[in-house]
Amino acid sequence: MAGGVAGSFVRVLFCVCLVLLRRDVSSTTQAPSPGPDQPGCTNTYTFTVPCLSSTDERCSKNPQEGAVRELQQKNQQLTQLLGDVQKQLTDLAGQLGTVKTQQQQQLATFSAQLTEVKAQQQQTRWPSGKYCILASGACPSGFTQVSGHMLAISMYAYSAAYLKQAVFGSSRIGCHGNCGTHGNWIGDFVIVACCK
Repeated sequence: MAGGVAGSFVRVLFCVCLVLLRRDVSSTTQAPSPGPDQPGCTNTYTFTVPCLSSTDERCSKNPQEGAVRELQQKNQQLTQLLGDVQKQLTDLAGQLGTVKTQQQQQLATFSAQLTEVKAQQQQTRWPSGKYCILASGACPSGFTQVSGHMLAISMYAYSAAYLKQAVFGSSRIGCHGNCGTHGNWIGDFVIVACCK
């Protein structure tokens, strides 16, 4: 009698365990019917083994879920990559802005220097009009060289009281040859000018 009660209790406990397993799992697989040593549970019970990983085929009811999940992962990677590229482009734009500012500053400095040089050139230009200046070598642009002389001028004496020799660039006042060697034909007067 006691053995029969104990056997019934074991059978009931086994069935309860199967029911609990059936409630705690997410995907199913059919268990075989109980053997002859498990009387009282004649129905077929359904239970599952928990999913071991996200790639376990039993965890996906739709065979395309794996492909969708892989596409989602790749989309996340692509989004992150695009974010990195956008950050690099932003940094590059900042660097280009700095270079542009420096170039603009250098251009402004050069322009100011060029304006100053032009102003100095304007100051060194000769006034308009017609006039002559004494030459000293070649004439400036826009001028034409003109020269004239008086040679062997008759003078009272060649002393410093009557003849003071001097050179004015290409022009001169002096003795004709060696002073006193030609009698009273003493002086030379040479003028070289630049005229416009």
